[in-house]
Amino acid sequence: QYFLMQYITLSGENSSISTTANNDSFALYTATKDQELTQTIILSGSGANITGSGTTGASGGVYSKSINSTVQTDITVGLGGSIVGNANADAIKVSGGGGANPTSTIDNAGTLQAGNFAILLDDGDDLITLRTGSALISGSGVDAGGGTDTLTLVGNGSEDDAFSNIENVEVNADSTGWSLSGTSSFVD
Repeated sequence: QYFLMQYITLSGENSSISTTANNDSFALYTATKDQELTQTIILSGSGANITGSGTTGASGGVYSKSINSTVQTDITVGLGGSIVGNANADAIKVSGGGGANPTSTIDNAGTLQAGNFAILLDDGDDLITLRTGSALISGSGVDAGGGTDTLTLVGNGSEDDAFSNIENVEVNADSTGWSLSGTSSFVD
């Protein structure tokens, strides 16, 4: 077994990764087996985008899959950045297999958009941070999966997507605050 680190940074205008592939494809896909991996994806600045725009089947944004592996996936989307999947896909998806429970840290001030989930995570202890400027546009919202998951709201904003399988909510709002209006269930 060995340890890998993967860093992907898109910064500034017109920095993008995209695919027009169809049928269960993703613009950025990583898979690991029998390894320890830290994966860091950073999108900063307006025009930094990851887009899956195939027209048949699911064509998503980012997918990290691990089998028998210890995986830490860190995704940061800065103000003006976006991760987009088509009408049948997820913007961000993290999954495990063979006993793997990947842990994810999602920090968003940009746009996560897809017809299915904006964020779909597996059974790790995940951290999701929504900051001022965050926009989740999806058909199914956010599912943090199993584990002990935390949603942190920073600055101000409003969100009407649904949240599920989140055990802890922390609010670090400014004087304007946050408004959540989607149908959600938070486990305490």
